[in-house]
Amino acid sequence: MIRKVKKEDAYDLWYLTKQTAEESEFLSRVAGEYNGTIEENEVEILYAMQEKNFYMLVDIEEGHVVGALQLHRSSPRKKARHKVELGIKILEKYCNQGIGRKLMEAGIQKAKEEGYEMITLSCMKENTRAIHLYESLGFIQYGELERAYLLLDGRYQSEIYMVKYL
Repeated sequence: MIRKVKKEDAYDLWYLTKQTAEESEFLSRVAGEYNGTIEENEVEILYAMQEKNFYMLVDIEEGHVVGALQLHRSSPRKKARHKVELGIKILEKYCNQGIGRKLMEAGIQKAKEEGYEMITLSCMKENTRAIHLYESLGFIQYGELERAYLLLDGRYQSEIYMVKYL
C-alpha cells in the first residue's frame, strides 16, 4: 500500500536507509556509513508532512515500510521552481514486485498535481534494472558523469542523469 509518510514510520525509514546501504552498491552510501537516528528521521518526516517543496511516499508491506520515494525542489530559487528531484529506495527482498513502479507512478502524479514541469533523477550506470524502469516511465537520459563514484573494490561507476518532462 502506497501512502504519504507518517511520523510513526520513523523507525522503519531508519531501517530502510540503513539496510539499503548494506544491500545495494547502487546507492551513494555504503554499509556502516549511515549514522542517522530514529529521532532525525522523525524530524525529516515532520518536515515532509509540512513543507510544500518536499514530499515523501512510502510503500507498506506486511505492516512495515519497504520502500520510499522523495520529491524535493532542486533549488529554492524562483528560476528553478518548475523542477523537482526524485530519489527512491526499496529493500532488496521487495524488488521486482512492482513496488518501484507504483512508487514512481505515485510520485509522478504528485509532481503533476503540484504543478512541476519536470522531474530529474540520477543513478549509477550499472543499475540497469532501475534505468529500465525509469525509461519505461518516460524518463530520458541527458547526461553522464564518468567516474562519479569510486566503489569499495576500486572500480569506478558513472552516474547517469535522467529527466521526465510533465
